[in-house]
Amino acid sequence: MASKVKFYAVRVGRVPGIYGTWDECSIQVKGFPGAKFQKFLSKAEAEAFVTMANSSKQASASEANDKSDSKQESSESFKSKGKKRTHDEFKACDLISEINDSVVDPQVVYSDGACKGNGKSNGVAGIGVWWGEGDPRNLAERCPGGQTNNRAELIAIARVLETTPFRRGRLTIKTDSRYSIDCFDKWLGGWQNNGWLTAEKKAVKNAELIRYIAALLEARVRIGQKVFLEYVRGHVGIQGNEGADRLANMGCTMSEVEERDWESLRQDYMAKVEDLIAARKLQLAQKDQRGIIEVVGAKEASEDLQKEIETEEGTEASNKVRRVGEVAGAGVKDSPVVRGQATRTYSAGIAKPSDEVFLRFTSE
Repeated sequence: MASKVKFYAVRVGRVPGIYGTWDECSIQVKGFPGAKFQKFLSKAEAEAFVTMANSSKQASASEANDKSDSKQESSESFKSKGKKRTHDEFKACDLISEINDSVVDPQVVYSDGACKGNGKSNGVAGIGVWWGEGDPRNLAERCPGGQTNNRAELIAIARVLETTPFRRGRLTIKTDSRYSIDCFDKWLGGWQNNGWLTAEKKAVKNAELIRYIAALLEARVRIGQKVFLEYVRGHVGIQGNEGADRLANMGCTMSEVEERDWESLRQDYMAKVEDLIAARKLQLAQKDQRGIIEVVGAKEASEDLQKEIETEEGTEASNKVRRVGEVAGAGVKDSPVVRGQATRTYSAGIAKPSDEVFLRFTSE
């Protein structure tokens, strides 16, 4: 049986990038101080690892040294003597964006979680998202489900990704939660490979929530948007952090909110992303344009989609491409994909405190 394709992602090394073999990867990381690298089973995840940066100076997720041998294929933090399980959470086409990040100003937002009585049965948690003083995108909400500080920190990041439109410029989410950053910067790949068990073979806490956030992050990677999770010290007078903290504490005073079904949301969201990309590919094929998305080394659309591309023409085909998804809403609303010149902006959100997430192309 043919071996599965592996992708070796080097975030910090002699030449950062994605490599097809451990031998190529080892050249970049062996003996390199503070090297960061990880093995993945999909290129999309490898790209996410390379492009998702943070400013934390904590110990490297993987440190290569001269004593490393060819059997070392992943970061020290994720070593496991057991068989690594295949995971298919993120089956994706390999997409790149032709857009220059400098065209659009980067976005910076602060997220925070708060919990009064953290770890106690009567704990009360809230989340805060701060874009600026008096900014209508600011959010103060009660944390759904379990009331802990770590959950509130994670959900605050999720709410940023749910409510922020997809655009060309980079998005930096600043948080004082090292735990939240480490979930995606250090531990995600290892958890996925080990069946969502820790090194001690215990179930990962908040696993379904983390998987959902990973899906939100991956969707942005697939359209070429860089997302940075950046650590900032809390309670030292940084305006954005203080603003997010105030909003999170405000959320603690709000009414209790039921837990969300994170796994169902993840599956629904990923399906909507697939529909969105398939619709865009069909639209571009009909217009004979490359647009802002180009498929690179990936399988083409399904046979049905190919048949539509070959047989349908103009407006008649475009009108058949419909999908505006509400991931957590009551139903799916149908709307024709915008036609005309190549799309320059993605929209994936509503900047208001609700659990709804909209996915659609816009032509702004």
